[in-house]
Amino acid sequence: MLRPMKRMAALVLTFALALSMVPASLAAQTAKVKEDCVRVHAKADIDSECYDQVNKGDVLEVVKGKDENGWVKVRFTYTETGTTMTGYVSADFLSIKGGSDEQSEKKEKKSEEKKTEQKADSSEKKEEKAEQKADSSEKKEEKAEQKADSSEKKEEKAEQKADSSEQKEEKAEQKADSSEKKEEKAEQKADSSEKQEEKTEQKADSSEKKEEKTEQKADSSEEEEETAAISSNVSYTAT
Repeated sequence: MLRPMKRMAALVLTFALALSMVPASLAAQTAKVKEDCVRVHAKADIDSECYDQVNKGDVLEVVKGKDENGWVKVRFTYTETGTTMTGYVSADFLSIKGGSDEQSEKKEKKSEEKKTEQKADSSEKKEEKAEQKADSSEKKEEKAEQKADSSEKKEEKAEQKADSSEQKEEKAEQKADSSEKKEEKAEQKADSSEKQEEKTEQKADSSEKKEEKTEQKADSSEEEEETAAISSNVSYTAT
């Protein structure tokens, strides 16, 4: 009697050890309903027959995990008869625990967290780039303003130089006008001097003519006197 009991105990221990070594992916999965009045369909189709309804908090056994269309095959207790049946429920209304689906959910969460972190990093990088672009734009605007200021200053200097050149030209023109006026006055003086010289020459010529006439008169008087003397001598001789 002791030997068979020992054998049974050994078998029980072996079975227990075997169960403990079963992977979590092979363990039974359960699904907890997240909302009230969730329909259990006969097929993985929303238009298929509705077997029953389950409510929030009900725990169902998962027969087959979520398919590509998002349906989960579950085992539930039919409300009217109390019998156990299988049907399909949308995974959107279930929270599945245990097995590969739970692991996949964890992986999905991790991947989503990584994606969120990557998006956050990407957003930060975009913001940094945007800030750098803004800084670059500000620097470009500052340079453009500096160039504009420099251009304005150059234009002001050019205008000042132009004004200075115009003033110099005006002064040069005034000097030229003054020189022309002086030359005109000098010419007028020269013309006046020539006229005075001509008048002087004319006066001199007139004086010479008068002197010649005076001399001629004097000569004529002398001749008359000589003629008169001769005549008187002749008449005295004749007497």
